[in-house]
Amino acid sequence: MGKHRYRRRDLHDPGYIDRAIADVVAESSRRRGRVDLPLNIGDNPLVAMVENGDLQLKS
Repeated sequence: MGKHRYRRRDLHDPGYIDRAIADVVAESSRRRGRVDLPLNIGDNPLVAMVENGDLQLKS
């Protein structure tokens, strides 16, 4: 599977804070620990966990 580039969104977009919280929760889940801010990642943690087999989707 290919690499997914995590898209940065503008601070003023609607729902920015909700997405930021979801991003931190997902990254914390991937690291299995605390995440320090500012969060500096280049991919989507959920997509990476699915690709690595750490997270399985139910069909």
